[in-house]
Amino acid sequence: MNPMKRSVAIYAGLLVLSLGAAWVKWTAEPEPELDGKVVMLQGDVEDIEKIEWKTENDEALLEMRSDDLGAFTWVTYTRYDIVEGGHGDDDGHSDDDGHGHGGPDKPDVNPDGVEEGPSAPGEDADVEGAEGAEGAEEEGSEEAEEAEPETPPERTATITQFKAGENGEKLLTSLSPLIALRKLDAIPEDKRETVGLDNPMDSLVITRKGRTATLELGGEVYGTRDRYVRHVESGDVYLVDDEVLRPLKYARTRLPDRTLFASAKADIVSASIVAPDGTTLEVDQQNAQDASKAAFVRASAPDEADEQLQTWMDKALKLKGSKYADPDDLPAELEVRFSIAFTGKDDSRDTFEVLQAGEDGDWYGRSGHTRGLLKLLSGPTSALADDVESLVVE
Repeated sequence: MNPMKRSVAIYAGLLVLSLGAAWVKWTAEPEPELDGKVVMLQGDVEDIEKIEWKTENDEALLEMRSDDLGAFTWVTYTRYDIVEGGHGDDDGHSDDDGHGHGGPDKPDVNPDGVEEGPSAPGEDADVEGAEGAEGAEEEGSEEAEEAEPETPPERTATITQFKAGENGEKLLTSLSPLIALRKLDAIPEDKRETVGLDNPMDSLVITRKGRTATLELGGEVYGTRDRYVRHVESGDVYLVDDEVLRPLKYARTRLPDRTLFASAKADIVSASIVAPDGTTLEVDQQNAQDASKAAFVRASAPDEADEQLQTWMDKALKLKGSKYADPDDLPAELEVRFSIAFTGKDDSRDTFEVLQAGEDGDWYGRSGHTRGLLKLLSGPTSALADDVESLVVE
């Protein structure tokens, strides 16, 4: 190869390399804005397999699952309550964001009033004879009594399961990567009690691609509730914003997905309403993208406004779930009172069923989107069920 051709080849190669580097940089995930903070745990959202949260009073297991409709997060939450009449009056646990278990039992790191643990038992002092001749010592002073170990309080476990919603997605994002307020200098073992890391009761384990990262959660910083957190594998200690951990701390109330439909109202193209006797009404939505003009009409009469249909559909789409039924102990005698099969603008389909537990029982809803059975408010749900038969009549 002559010098001219060699130079051209070199420059061409450099150009290809620079273009490749530019493409990788352009398509790469943006670096998080640290603003003086530090990355505590690296990792991508899609690599998370499960998250385990454990405290003295509750546990939350978040598992990443998938089915024909896509990926979702399933939560198994366990709450431990002291049996009435057992040791202690209050387990310190609350689902209210203003209170609850906040770390080790020390006033300086836990301003929420969590009951302090019992003091370490002491020993009875030896008794020296004070009576009798001066200088005479009592023989055989009392030996220290050994303290009996405290019996742990009897607790009951209440387990609830549910699909995580938008707050669950935000939680996964906040852990990928996990950003800490700052990294602390090495803390000697004899100083760990000060930050609640001498014998931490709370922990967080994140599993990504089969590899786990274990975090021990210490006490709260007075006045801020930010937590001292120790990365077990590295031994490093960080200060983590409480807002990152709060969705796990209040998992039972913050994480459930109470929505019932996969598609937003503006994305619905058509629907099939089915009454208990199997009668079906085909419905189309016109001007779906314009909220002021959007209207549900009968597919058989697209040019005729139908106020009854519009009102019924609006009320149906406003239904919300309150809590998930136990998948291992579903209500008995469930009967489908009506169903709606939705077709989205992307040709997606999802069927929502409304069920009742017996003739006068509670109301429930389920769909592919919910992945489970949610309890519904009886008032608006029963009204929809009462009107569905007259609605589907052409």
